[in-house]
Amino acid sequence: MRLPSLLWILWLAGAASLSGQGSSFQQREELSYQRRVELLEEQVAARSEDVKNMLSDIAALKSELKSVREQAKSADDLSKSNLDRVDQISGIGRAILGAVAFLIGAIVTQFVSKLMSVRRPRIVGP
Repeated sequence: MRLPSLLWILWLAGAASLSGQGSSFQQREELSYQRRVELLEEQVAARSEDVKNMLSDIAALKSELKSVREQAKSADDLSKSNLDRVDQISGIGRAILGAVAFLIGAIVTQFVSKLMSVRRPRIVGP
């Protein structure tokens, strides 16, 4: 009777120690899983904050791109306006040069006609 009782007590002690190890092992696993979940939640929160920052950076870049496009458009319009002004100035310059050429021609013509009227004609003859 002692041997079966002793075996029974040993069996109960072994079962209790195994069940105790199982619960502490299970608790450690649950804590490990909880810690992993917490770490993953922290990583997700950090990533979502990074995404928010990146989205705000993208919005800022879009607004800067819009302002650069507006500046380029105004520079293009100014360039076209300046080109029109250069064409106008070129037209005015051509008109002035034409007028100067006409005046020079008129002056030279008057000078030549005066010179011809003052000179005596040369008669070649017998």
